[in-house]
Amino acid sequence: MQNALQNLQLQYNIYNSEIEPEHESDYYCNCPIHNYQRMKWSRYGVQNMWSNAVMYPGQHTFSAFLVPLSE
Repeated sequence: MQNALQNLQLQYNIYNSEIEPEHESDYYCNCPIHNYQRMKWSRYGVQNMWSNAVMYPGQHTFSAFLVPLSE
């Protein structure tokens, strides 16, 4: 993933490593930016499982804060 991001940043002349490439579009096209975004979101489940597996007891993952709390 890191190599894909760096290649995309190099391709679009983005020299700040904290900026991910994006473009305004209402649909997913087959451009390199949308391919990277699809690849990134397809890994979300694996990253969430991994973060839950390596937690200490009582520790909360970042994704736990993204889910709205039910009252």
